[in-house]
Amino acid sequence: MNPAKQYLGDIIGGGIMLRESRLIAELLLSEPDVETWSQKIKNENMLQKTSVHSAKRFASTIKKRLEPMGKEFLADFIEADDIYATQLLLIAIMLNSPVVADFMKTELADAHRLCREKLDSHCWMEFYEQRSRVIPELTEYSESSIKKMGNNVIKVLADTQYLESGRSKILQTVFVQPETLAWVKKLEKPELIEALQIGR
Repeated sequence: MNPAKQYLGDIIGGGIMLRESRLIAELLLSEPDVETWSQKIKNENMLQKTSVHSAKRFASTIKKRLEPMGKEFLADFIEADDIYATQLLLIAIMLNSPVVADFMKTELADAHRLCREKLDSHCWMEFYEQRSRVIPELTEYSESSIKKMGNNVIKVLADTQYLESGRSKILQTVFVQPETLAWVKKLEKPELIEALQIGR
């Protein structure tokens, strides 16, 4: 796989999308065939999107994030309260898009370490430029796509309360649920703990 695609995953597809992700998780648990999937997403418009194109795009992004996590994870996610559920989604997103964990462990961690009030507005572009020196294929994306990915990363951090909002970018300290950390251990991904516990 293209190393840039492996690093970025499907982050261009959107942020946390909690409501939509719960619906897709329930659908995935039913093990739908191609016809049933299409019926639910396109014909029934279960995600309540304004166009078939949008519905298919969001469904595809969420499926790529959640399907590899397994049935036990999906079942736990569906039953979780909103805070726990968003943290589980963050795990799934970091595994699908390692760039998110990398950004958290560098830019977000540095901002906390330097006692800054908020993230710098240019930090994503600077971060992306630095990573492009290590993964040259990252330069193949258009400026608009790079900015969109950055906006989605910031949105993920706001939706999971690491930032007050995507607009203010004010730093916040997150209490990571014990159940969230238990899932990281169960998945044998200890490298995610550092990202999850930024600022603590």
